[in-house]
Amino acid sequence: MMSRMLFAFQLRKQLTITLLFSAMASLLSVGAVLLYEEPHILALADARAQSPAVFTLFGVGGSASLLAHLGALLHGFLLPALGTVLAAVLAARLMAAQVATGEMTYWLAMPRRRGTHVLTQWAVLLACMAIFTVIPALAAAVAALVLQPGALQPLWLAQLHLGLFLLYAAIGSLCLMLSCGMDEGRRARRAGLLLCGLLLVIGLVSRLREVPGFVRYLSFYSLFDVPALTAGRPEAALLVLPALAVLFLLVGMRWFSGRDLPL
Repeated sequence: MMSRMLFAFQLRKQLTITLLFSAMASLLSVGAVLLYEEPHILALADARAQSPAVFTLFGVGGSASLLAHLGALLHGFLLPALGTVLAAVLAARLMAAQVATGEMTYWLAMPRRRGTHVLTQWAVLLACMAIFTVIPALAAAVAALVLQPGALQPLWLAQLHLGLFLLYAAIGSLCLMLSCGMDEGRRARRAGLLLCGLLLVIGLVSRLREVPGFVRYLSFYSLFDVPALTAGRPEAALLVLPALAVLFLLVGMRWFSGRDLPL
């Protein structure tokens, strides 16, 4: 009962910022569908031919299909980057910031374990990231239905965004783990952004041909294979992401349970 109350309360608190980020991602999704016209596709192909390394770095591939076009413009960099920022902000708000404001004192005064509290906050974080995943996907699907009827494969779109959600889950869990060990929201947000930003950069750099192949294993961002997902071929390596999310959660629960909090 206590956990359900906490979940509902915290979800309402984080809903505004989640919907704001979702609106931004939805605008990007609709804009990408609008750009699926021959003149824009040709211009994109010409620009890619002139700067192949830059386009490869940011995952901007071809536009052989509408889904490949969306993956090239959005899922290679923009949506993972936007999701990273949202995950870092939410994780800081859900744990470290509540220690600083004293709200954590109220929640921990209830007859519940610290680990249960972290688990509930993690569920809130995943719910917010699910909202952030679903709304832009629906926006893209509706825009495609209106502007490009029959051009989008719904099942493959769902697979692509499921993979994106698994990536968000790993990012958010890592940020929440860091937040479990800190007492200030700003510090936790900065740590999450710096660490996940570094992993994102490593994931981007690993796409370049000149970079040794082992580099891609240094970042879990590399597990989100956009070309494979847009072709309807999800890879088994994607399942490493939820395993990492659970691992980060368990470390965060243990870390938070053993801390001396300034309450």
